[in-house]
Amino acid sequence: MNDMHDALTEEQSSELKRARRAARFVGLFLPLLVAVSGALIMALWVPRLPNPTATHWGMNGEPNGFGSPWFNVIGIFGISLFLSALSLLQSVQMLQKPGAAVWSAMNRLLPAIMLGAVVMIQVAIMLMMVP
Repeated sequence: MNDMHDALTEEQSSELKRARRAARFVGLFLPLLVAVSGALIMALWVPRLPNPTATHWGMNGEPNGFGSPWFNVIGIFGISLFLSALSLLQSVQMLQKPGAAVWSAMNRLLPAIMLGAVVMIQVAIMLMMVP
């Protein structure tokens, strides 16, 4: 059985490696950097926050769940790590499909979505926590 990677020219193979590196950077490393930075900033704010803090909001925008200020720091960091792991899973899954397309628009879109989601979550939570 002929693998699709064998049919690539040297230039195409080089572009594929570059595209995968860029996708890893955008979908994994940047979200991890944003998640760690956000967790550090929120951890610095913990002494200034009330205890308990709002951890959940209802449909009307009113808080309806409360917990320790550390719950926000750890919870949001965990969600951000989970989204970054999804991006990593996507790249690993692609390696396991021998007959799959070498690169598609989805491989470009998903890392950007993961980065956008992590940034949006971090910024939204920080704006809600501003003392």
